[in-house]
Amino acid sequence: MTEIIRYIGKETLHKGEFLLAPWSLCQFDSGGKGKVMILPPAKEDIWDLYEPSEGQRREGIDGLYVVTSETEKRFQLGFGANIPWIEYAYEGEFRIRRYTDKLTEGYSHIDIADLPPDRVPSGNGVKLSVYCDPSGFMEIEACGGCPIELRSGTELSVQITTEYEMLKETFSV
Repeated sequence: MTEIIRYIGKETLHKGEFLLAPWSLCQFDSGGKGKVMILPPAKEDIWDLYEPSEGQRREGIDGLYVVTSETEKRFQLGFGANIPWIEYAYEGEFRIRRYTDKLTEGYSHIDIADLPPDRVPSGNGVKLSVYCDPSGFMEIEACGGCPIELRSGTELSVQITTEYEMLKETFSV
């Protein structure tokens, strides 16, 4: 899948005047049977966008880092450019893996946190993200990059691959 944003404004914008990047999310039911897995991150490649989530994440088996999606409070983790993929598995039923192509030279990932207008975004660039909500759903997100300059007609794009594997039939007709 290719996600594209086309800038149709008349003014040329420069770094510091805008933050714009293509991104996409997949949303799933979550709960006690769901978990997110990534390769073990360096400290600078994982951070909380809102509330602390240390109790939701741990070193797992098979050398993977695990984030538990069942939660009593909402949380969202950002993953930096060194994380190659993110995978959500719903125990014994399905798994989803998402990843993006490398950014075009001159582009960088941006902070995707939902912030009030009076707060400045952080310098943390999000390539991949996981959001978990206590109401029983979760999202895995994949993000493209932001250029240094934005001219009318500029197209920002990101190639996102989503692999879906059904592990067993979960419905009947």
